[in-house]
Amino acid sequence: MDDLVNSISNLSLSLNLIKSSRLKKDGSPSYILIDEESYENKMSYQANSGKISWWCNNTQFPNCPGTVYTISLVKPIAHGKAHEHINSIKTQVKIIKANIKEMAASQPDTKPRKIIMECQKNVTEEKAANLPSYAATRQLCRKN
Repeated sequence: MDDLVNSISNLSLSLNLIKSSRLKKDGSPSYILIDEESYENKMSYQANSGKISWWCNNTQFPNCPGTVYTISLVKPIAHGKAHEHINSIKTQVKIIKANIKEMAASQPDTKPRKIIMECQKNVTEEKAANLPSYAATRQLCRKN
C-alpha cells in the first residue's frame, strides 16, 4: 500500500516535459516544459542551487517575457513574469505527438495503428483538426 501512495505522490510531482528534437550546444538533450496553463517554456539557466529558469518558447511571440521557475525537475512551478499572449492549440498537439513517440519507444512491437488510436482516444475535434495526417503520425512511430 505504501508503494502505491509513493507512486501516486511521485506522479503529481513530475513535470510535463517534452524532449526537444534539437540538442543543446554541448550536445546534451534539451527539454520543453509545459506548465499548468499549457504554455511552452524552454530551459534557460540552471543554477548551482538547483533552481531552473524557463523562458517562453512561443515562436509567434519571440519577445514574450513569460518566465517560470522550478527547483530541479519537480513541481511546484513558480511563475515569474506573465505571458503576453494566449496559449495555442499547437502546444496540446505537441503533447499528443510526444505521447505517441514515447509509447512507440517503450512498446516497439506494438503496431503504429494501435499506438495512434490509444493516444488519440479523448482528443477534442479542435485538437484532432490540428494533428498531423495519419501517414505522418505513423512515421513518428517509426522514427524511434
